[in-house]
Amino acid sequence: SSNSSEVWFSWIVLNMEAIFEEDSQLNRVVERELALKPSSTPDEALKKAQSYLKLPIVPSLQRFLIYRWACQALSTPADHPLLPLIWQKFFLLYLHRPGPEYGLPLSGCIGKRFFHSPAHMNLLND
Repeated sequence: SSNSSEVWFSWIVLNMEAIFEEDSQLNRVVERELALKPSSTPDEALKKAQSYLKLPIVPSLQRFLIYRWACQALSTPADHPLLPLIWQKFFLLYLHRPGPEYGLPLSGCIGKRFFHSPAHMNLLND
């Protein structure tokens, strides 16, 4: 969950969690699944990624940084000095364009695919 009173601590924790997502290749494989199969949901892509990577434990979809950065940005006070950097982290994930690394043409950002469910659509509406 996001934290508005300890923004600096949240910043450090989310950046540390980014190292796990990068090292585990989890986000990359989920993005590949979403890019290769436009009809698949993030939940389905996560299950396939867990199987492909043979991860014994995989975080729930809610723990993905794209959602965590969105929640943190929405709960951070507007005058906090980290807010622009938090939004930058979110938009780097949201506007990421997977394509050439999977042999696909560039076809827009992948982030919108993570926000198709009603539960996550509310984050974009806030």
